[in-house]
Amino acid sequence: MSLWVDKYRPCSLARLDYHKEQAVQLRNLVQCGDFPHLLVYGPSGAGKKTGIMCILQEPYGIGVKKLRTEHQAITICSALSTVCKKEGLALPSKLAHRLAEKSCRNLRKALLMCEACRVHQYPFTEDQEIPETDWEVYLRETANAIVSQQTPQRLLEDRERLYEFVTHCIPPEIIMKGLLSEVLQNCDGQLKGEVAQMAAYYEHQLQLGSKAIYYLEAFAAKFMVLYKKFMEDGLEGMVF
Repeated sequence: MSLWVDKYRPCSLARLDYHKEQAVQLRNLVQCGDFPHLLVYGPSGAGKKTGIMCILQEPYGIGVKKLRTEHQAITICSALSTVCKKEGLALPSKLAHRLAEKSCRNLRKALLMCEACRVHQYPFTEDQEIPETDWEVYLRETANAIVSQQTPQRLLEDRERLYEFVTHCIPPEIIMKGLLSEVLQNCDGQLKGEVAQMAAYYEHQLQLGSKAIYYLEAFAAKFMVLYKKFMEDGLEGMVF
């Protein structure tokens, strides 16, 4: 049994329900016999990989390996409704919008969460809980560990947790963004600016380097230093 995100993935340019004008242009390029090199770019959710695989199928047929689909949030609700209808499920409009919002404009993630909701509870309800992925829960726990204690031992433990993300193919940029989002919830206005600037620096270094764990660990260590100093300064200010 395949996941919905794989079962209902478009596999040809003719079946795409987004970027239709571009799909026609790409099909014409392929059919002209002089197909040029292409540089495909865009944000997560723009359908880059799906489009590429659809292009490759035009000249090479169905043997092209299928990859994942990502999609813009504006069409996620309709895509979820279509998939659920084909599965014989009734998806409330409000739940579809909640899934679209929580997916951060990622159709693959929205479909996976929708299928997880189906496993946890059916018939669907508008206000039912949307289960988080295991790695998102683990990331939040890692960020909380960084905030709760700033010691060499805790840094070593956090490094092992960060390495778990890397070995399970979670993109380093997603890890950095998730850590930043979680730790900022425990910072005041001034510290937030410093931490955000620091995260931007290490994310840039991450793009230049080849060992993601080094820069993720460096961010965690630097945050520990800043946060510990912030807490100590706060305690000193409370001394009468």
